[in-house]
Amino acid sequence: MEKIHVLFFAVSLLCFVHAEGKITSVKLLILNPSQYEKTEFNIIISSGFKNPYTASDIKLDMHLTAPSGKELFVPCFYVSGDTVCSLWKARLAAQEAGTYTYFFQLIRNSHKAINSDTSVFTAVQSSKNGFLHTEGLWTLKYDSGKLFRGIGENVAWESRSFENPKWTYDYFLPKLACEGANFLRTWRCS
Repeated sequence: MEKIHVLFFAVSLLCFVHAEGKITSVKLLILNPSQYEKTEFNIIISSGFKNPYTASDIKLDMHLTAPSGKELFVPCFYVSGDTVCSLWKARLAAQEAGTYTYFFQLIRNSHKAINSDTSVFTAVQSSKNGFLHTEGLWTLKYDSGKLFRGIGENVAWESRSFENPKWTYDYFLPKLACEGANFLRTWRCS
C-alpha cells in the first residue's frame, strides 16, 4: 500500500511540473558571440499549451543585463514540438561589447513565472559600424559615430501583377543597388 502512495505522489508531482512548465535546457549556439552579430539560443521547455503563438497561453522571454547595466528584454519564439518537449529560440545582436548576464522566464496563462538559472556570455568587440540611429530630424548615425549617407529614392509602390514586370521590386532594387543605392523610402496607399 505504501508503494502505491509513493507512486501516486510521484505521478502527481510529474503532472504538476508538466502543467506549470519547466525550462529543460538552454544552449548558446554561437561559440564566440560578437558585437553587432547574431547571437542565438536554443531553449527546450516542457510545458502544457494550447497554442504556442498566443502569449496569453504561453510565452518565453529572455531577460538580459548589458555590460553597461542596461536591462534588456528579448521575446523568444516557438520553433517546433509539443507540450512534452518543445524547441524555442532567442536571437539578438549585442550592441555593447562585454559580458551579458541573462536568464529565461517561462509564463503560462499570464501568471506564475518560472525562471531558468542565470548565466553569462561575452560579446567581443567588433570593428563594424553597428546599427543606425536617428540623429536629429534629418541625419542617421551608426553606433560607431560615423554618419550614414543614404543614396536612393522614394518609391510609391510596386507594380501590380497585370503591369510591366520590369517595375517590380525584384527587378529594380538590384539595379539600384548596382548603381550604389543603399537607402529606399517606400509608401503605399491602403
